[in-house]
Amino acid sequence: MSLKKYYDKIIREHKEWIRNVEISFQNISWHFKKDEKKMLYCMIYLKSESKKLWFNHEETMFAAQQMWFNFIDFLLNLIENSMNQSKTWLSSMQIHHNVQIKWYERLQLIWTLWNINFYCIVMSINEFIYSLS
Repeated sequence: MSLKKYYDKIIREHKEWIRNVEISFQNISWHFKKDEKKMLYCMIYLKSESKKLWFNHEETMFAAQQMWFNFIDFLLNLIENSMNQSKTWLSSMQIHHNVQIKWYERLQLIWTLWNINFYCIVMSINEFIYSLS
C-alpha cells in the first residue's frame, strides 16, 4: 500500500489524495481503526513543511481533538490559506501597478501643462515682438 507524496497545492489533488488514503484504510481496516494510526501513516507522505505545521498545531490541541477529520481539515486549510495569500499578493501587486500608472499619468499631465504654458509664453513673446514692429 503506497501513496503519492502529498503536496498541498490545489484542492482537487487534496481530495483525490484523501480518497486514495481512505481506500487504503478500507483495504486494511483492522490496522487503521484508530485515528492516530491513520494520521501517523499519512505523515510519511506529507512534505516537511506540512508536517512541521501539523506538529505545531497538534501541540495546541487536546488529545480528543486529534481526530482524522481534524487532520483532513487542517490539510485543506493549508491549501486555502496559501490560495488566499496568493490572492492578497496579487491584489497588492495590482494596487502597486495602479499607483505606478497614476504616477505616470500625473507626470504626463505635468509635462503637457508645462508644454502648453511654454507654448503660451512663446506665443505671447512672438505677439509682443510682432506688435513692436
